[in-house]
Amino acid sequence: MKKLYTFALLSTIIFSSCAKLDPESKIVGTWKLDDVVKRKFFNNSHLTTGYEAGLFKFYENGTASYSDTITMSGNWNMYYEDRGYYDANGNYQYQNNLVLRIKLVNFGANRFIDWEFDDTIFKRSSNRMDGFIYSASSEYQYSFKRQ
Repeated sequence: MKKLYTFALLSTIIFSSCAKLDPESKIVGTWKLDDVVKRKFFNNSHLTTGYEAGLFKFYENGTASYSDTITMSGNWNMYYEDRGYYDANGNYQYQNNLVLRIKLVNFGANRFIDWEFDDTIFKRSSNRMDGFIYSASSEYQYSFKRQ
């Protein structure tokens, strides 16, 4: 009987740990866009997107919304992909990145978001999320904070 309890406890710990490693489960919840930084070789600048005032909500079923004075709705998806890119220092990188795509729209207000982050990183016990967009000469870092 004691072995059965030990096995059940060990199984619960293993399965709950695996669920925490799943990036799709980490994104579910409410997030606020905290900061956007454009990085170039020897130059960083903070940008304003117009989406800093509202809240992003990501649901388990892949739907999403953004609300400030209006509401946009749509979907998100996340997957791993081998990608090659040049980083902010001009060095070519080839990695297996966690890609995040967010597509939200409100046709009546003529507003939309179609962001594809080339890499996504969760930090500080999944209370912060950074999405990176890489271009030939710059790197954009979108920092979100869980609400």
